[in-house]
Amino acid sequence: ANGIAGALLYLSDADTGQLVGGRMYLSDNTGAYFIKDVPDGLYTLHVSHPEYKAKDITDLYIGADTTQDVELTQDAYIHGTVDDGANGLRGAMVVATTTGQAAVYTLTKSDGSYAIYGLDSSKTYVVMAMKEGYQRSINNSVVSPATTGTQIDFTLNAIVLTFNLQGTVLDCSNNPIVGAQVVASFDQGADPNNVHKYFFKAAITDANGQYAFTDLPQDANYQLVVIPGGNLRPVMDTGIDGTGGGTVTHDVTFVCGDSISGTVTLSDAGSATIYVVLFDNSDNYVDYQAISGGGQYSFENLVAGNYKVLATATGYTSSSADNVAAGTTGVDITLTAQ
Repeated sequence: ANGIAGALLYLSDADTGQLVGGRMYLSDNTGAYFIKDVPDGLYTLHVSHPEYKAKDITDLYIGADTTQDVELTQDAYIHGTVDDGANGLRGAMVVATTTGQAAVYTLTKSDGSYAIYGLDSSKTYVVMAMKEGYQRSINNSVVSPATTGTQIDFTLNAIVLTFNLQGTVLDCSNNPIVGAQVVASFDQGADPNNVHKYFFKAAITDANGQYAFTDLPQDANYQLVVIPGGNLRPVMDTGIDGTGGGTVTHDVTFVCGDSISGTVTLSDAGSATIYVVLFDNSDNYVDYQAISGGGQYSFENLVAGNYKVLATATGYTSSSADNVAAGTTGVDITLTAQ
């Protein structure tokens, strides 16, 4: 067997998992390595190399000078090229991921070629290629690498035309909504396997309710989803045209909805904390309020439809009002002591 240069090695404590000595080590040109000043104890020796399958030597007791040889195997590997449709792309990152393992990655050479070694032939991988200035590409058919190697080629489309998207998110009283999540996306079309790929980018509204995206790939049909939190339901706007470049301003104003309100009473006039929970008519959670010892509740800005109001408290029998239409007041509930 030949020595492997540049293998990464480190010891971790078998009980605590802590890195011993706070250092990692590399094997020399002959494959030899030395880890000095190790306290007596039980350890795990971790060994990895970009071209080989990682290996752990567990339950390794060190009580004196110890020699521990490690044999690494290449096992499965993935190889291929990344190009722009005409020429190979140098410096593109190719990442292979699988459940339960850290992602493995490499960079393409000057001709766009790459290879990732040391993969586990018993597992399946999803492989992705990316490079700044290009739209990333994912191998949508999960790859099970064979020991002879699996070829996966990528063609990345350059992001040439971009635009900026900005706006303000307001509630129905024209007050800014702070901390709303704003997601911009568009359908990039289907690959040869008829699997659609989507571009996504997210932002959070600032103290003035404003959001901003820069350098979005141009498309004529962007979709904007705003998730405001609280009682307000998410809003989706479609058909935002970014093909003209520059900056597009798109404000989102939430429509005032109806309310459901009423009073919850404890049968014995106790002081328990009451939780009033609102569900839609499909039993999907909407919102909740906590009131102490009985009192009024109110859910605001609800979209049209029927709801269920559930009241519960420790020591009392839960009770609900079903099929309550948005806009209804005086939905009163009494909880009976158990």
